[in-house]
Formats: sequence, C-alpha cells, structure tokens
Amino acid sequence: MILLEAMHAGVPIVSTAVGGVPDLLDDRSAWLVPSGDSGRLGVAIAEALRDRGAADVRAAAARVRLETDFAPERWVAQHMDLYRRLTGRTD
Repeated sequence: MILLEAMHAGVPIVSTAVGGVPDLLDDRSAWLVPSGDSGRLGVAIAEALRDRGAADVRAAAARVRLETDFAPERWVAQHMDLYRRLTGRTD
C-alpha cells in the first residue's frame, strides 16, 4: 500500500524488487534493486538524492502508471469483466 501512496504523492521510490513490487514499478518509474544487495541499495538512494531531475522523471512516470493502470475505475471494470466471464453472464 505504501508504494501506491508514494506513487500518488509523486515521491521518488527506491525499493527492492521483491514480491509484487515489480508488478507496480519498473526501472523507468523507480530505482529497483535486488533483495539483499545493500551496496546497490545505497547507490540507488544516493542517486535519487543527488539527481533531482532523474528523481522527478521517475516519480512522474510512477504517477502516470498509477493513474492509468491502477485507477479505481479500471480495476472495477476489470473485476466486473472477470465476474461476467466466470459466471457466463453477458450483461
């Protein structure tokens, strides 16, 4: 949930690429590093702090991704379509 909140707030994100994180974010919208790689995590944090332009670009890309791929209207429509297919209904 915190990643969705950060995406909405336009905050630059540095995260490990574990669990569902890669489903939400990619290298264009966040700094993703392998789990357990503290060296690369430190480098990513330093880059996010040092390069404000790159941070702004990635934060904006994350916000766009949230607004297009994870908008509530889209989720509702996708779930309704799934329910219709599962129940065999066409209305």
